Amino acid sequence: MQGKGLPESGAGLFRREDSMLELRPHCEWRDVDLPPDSADTRICNYEFTYCARCVAAVLRNVSPPAAAVLCPGPSARNTPIATG
Repeated sequence: MQGKGLPESGAGLFRREDSMLELRPHCEWRDVDLPPDSADTRICNYEFTYCARCVAAVLRNVSPPAAAVLCPGPSARNTPIATG
């Protein structure tokens, strides 16, 4: 059953035109710099960016504004994401 205003196919329902999340250059909790290649970067699906220290010690792995789980940023994963 389709919801009101939803496309017939669920494919691409939650995708933006460019599906990459935008990492911020700093931790949004304590405003410390996070270089693009930092392994300490954490991001949620609403693009709130934090350092690993704040995520572990203060935020407990949840982004306060979005109530979303935080995960390592692309540079912290250190491996390509499989697409197929």
